[in-house]
Amino acid sequence: MRGLSADALLHLPVRLNGIDIGRPVDVILAPELDRALGLDVLCGDSAHRFLPLGAASIARDEIALSSALTLVEDPSFYLRKGAAYRGLRGQTLTRGGHPLGVLRDLLLAKDGSVEELVVEGPDGTTRRYRTDELDRAVLPAR
Repeated sequence: MRGLSADALLHLPVRLNGIDIGRPVDVILAPELDRALGLDVLCGDSAHRFLPLGAASIARDEIALSSALTLVEDPSFYLRKGAAYRGLRGQTLTRGGHPLGVLRDLLLAKDGSVEELVVEGPDGTTRRYRTDELDRAVLPAR
């Protein structure tokens, strides 16, 4: 999963033994916004479930589960305590107190840590920043 974008994760089906279980609708980040905890998955029965990132195997064309038990039935704790990626997209990022542009994507490492933030500048150009290149309070927690 090296360098996988948060946007790309939202376009992959969640499958168990090749059978579609649902679709991720959001990436849930740790309150510090430095790591993806898991995915908010909209399942076939219209219920939202939380999928811890470490419990999934992410391939180029799917998010594979080893067991349906890896989906947490009540995702409210994670949704309440974490930060929703989709709510953070479009937020202005700063360095040294000066605006750089708006968040367009996050690039995640294999362990779920945020490696880079993809920022669209005022002139429309896109640039990647490591998290340590930006102000600590880069994104507002929800």
